[in-house]
Order: sequence, then C-alpha cells, then structure tokens
Amino acid sequence: MKIGNLIDSNFQNALSKLMTQPLALKVTYKLYNIKKTTEDEFAKYDKIRLDAIARLSEKNADGTPTSDEKGNAQFSPDNLASFAQELNEFLDVEFTHDKVKLEELGESLKLSVQELAALSPILDL
Repeated sequence: MKIGNLIDSNFQNALSKLMTQPLALKVTYKLYNIKKTTEDEFAKYDKIRLDAIARLSEKNADGTPTSDEKGNAQFSPDNLASFAQELNEFLDVEFTHDKVKLEELGESLKLSVQELAALSPILDL
C-alpha cells in the first residue's frame, strides 16, 4: 500500500465500515493488524510532513513556521515547490501490511464499488 492511501478519506471510511462488521476471528485479527499498521504509518507520515513544513516554511523571529489567518504554513515560492515535490514523492512510498482475501469477508458483507476500490490495497482480489 502507498502512504497516499492513508490520507484518502474513501479508504479511511471504508476501512472504518469494515472494522464494524462481524467477521470470523481470523479475518478480524488480520483487519486489526491492518488498522494498527495504517495508524502507525499515518503517525510516521504526519511527523515527517510536519518536519518538512518546519524545515521549508517561512519562519517567525522565534523560529516557528509563519502561518496565514487560517493557520496554514507559509512558504516562499521555491520552498513551496520543493515541499510539494517531496510530499508527492513521499506519498508514493509503499509499506507492507496484511491482506484479506475477498472471499474471507463473506457473502453477507455489503460494499459499494467505491468502497471496494478504496479497500483494494488491503484486499487480495
């Protein structure tokens, strides 16, 4: 799975829905591990993203990032381009996790095409 999937709201919503379904213990265990892995990877993503903001954003006199009225960090044009490039490259980084076979989810589980597509990184189709 790519880091970029972690910030996809469709993935997060579909995974949350899947986590509430009654499933066999083996599948529940796999889903628990997937959820834990994605939470851990998201925490790493957020720390690295915040470190990049601190490194590349404009600074106040006290060294903290400057922000606009909405609280968004401000960048020089060159540093904004660098930040965007680094972030886009980072979102393509892959990490390993368990996978669940579609048939393990059972026939009673109802998923939309959008939910199935969003969950495809964790499903063995």
